[in-house]
Amino acid sequence: RLVEYYSVYYDARIIRAFRSFINIPIVIGWAAFSIEPGLYMKYAQPDYGIIGEGDYSMLSLVEKLGSDESLEGIPGLVKNYSETKTKKNNYSIVSQLSNIGAGACDVVTDFRMHYYEPGGFVPIQTKRGCALNCIYCTTPFMEGKKYRFRPISHIIEEIKSYQDYWDVKYFFFVDATFNHPLEWAMEICNAILEAGLKIKWFSEITPLSITDELCKLMAKSGCLALTLTPDSCSDTVLKTYDKPFGMGEVITAIKLLKKYNLLFDTDIIIGGPGETMDTFSATMSFCSENLHKTPVSFYDGMIINSNTPAYDIAVKEGVVDGSKIYEDVVLKNDFKEMKKYEYLFPHLLHGRKEFIKRIKKINLGKRWRITSLDFAPDPKTGEFAANSNILLDSKIRPWAGWTRKGDS
Repeated sequence: RLVEYYSVYYDARIIRAFRSFINIPIVIGWAAFSIEPGLYMKYAQPDYGIIGEGDYSMLSLVEKLGSDESLEGIPGLVKNYSETKTKKNNYSIVSQLSNIGAGACDVVTDFRMHYYEPGGFVPIQTKRGCALNCIYCTTPFMEGKKYRFRPISHIIEEIKSYQDYWDVKYFFFVDATFNHPLEWAMEICNAILEAGLKIKWFSEITPLSITDELCKLMAKSGCLALTLTPDSCSDTVLKTYDKPFGMGEVITAIKLLKKYNLLFDTDIIIGGPGETMDTFSATMSFCSENLHKTPVSFYDGMIINSNTPAYDIAVKEGVVDGSKIYEDVVLKNDFKEMKKYEYLFPHLLHGRKEFIKRIKKINLGKRWRITSLDFAPDPKTGEFAANSNILLDSKIRPWAGWTRKGDS
């Protein structure tokens, strides 16, 4: 069933299980729900959903349910499928992150045993929103295009709390992109150093704002590894993806990360809008020359979401039928239409299988991987996991610790 590729299938199963032995309202929300609330309300059928940031809306909902007050006026709250269409642009957002404070890490049960020790990182958010305009990204829709920053003191307090309570040292800065704006990233690194925190951390970074001074600070403050997200190595495609940088910045970023011995992997989207076989060849040539010893994840196709500019491009090109409702496509198992939302060279004559064969002929090496070949959803959990041909090094926490079976 096509719906199994979305967590809505597993969320629905959990909701049914809860309803078999408890009789209280069930609420779902945040990222996946906020992106496609109609899909979740139709299939998972919770009592309520919250579109956007639920920090205050969830509290308000609990208080009003407890006092039998009217639920009107709660930002982002939806009670049925029809409301997902009328309130999708009225999502909940927290204007002042200073009001949230430091995270209550002590309320999490068995965090260390079930999440941290198997290889997880402690998630720390330093800001919300993203001022970049990458055509495929849903972050500007969910969090806004204007940055909202947490107080530095709250961030440091939260890190210390996790250290003191759970005795941990590995952290993940979960911002959409850590190093933009540049000054903020440098301030975070300096704060870690000034507080004397002995931590190891990683994050995702854009080639746009990588300087010698930042790399020096990241290395000093305990940066363990990074994910560099150019998404293409072709100036033509970068322009179509609306990236605010070109290959000059990508090359500089790679040189600086290597200069300071900062481990990093790279994400590349293949076959998205504007991509041709010539630009694809240019990207692969660049990776072969400059990233042959670096972990590279090749995403065969760009996922198209209705809240992004990529969707408008796909509809304008006639690739996606804009008259069809997305959740209906998924729930009716319309595989043919659903494949169109995985934009992969739709205007070329050869099909996906032929293109994948072409990629496989390239010497991928032990550090390169293709998502559709090397990863698949676990039928028990819905989480994407590495196939058996990928060997993970349990002693190395980041993705850098893996090889392909058969490679030395």
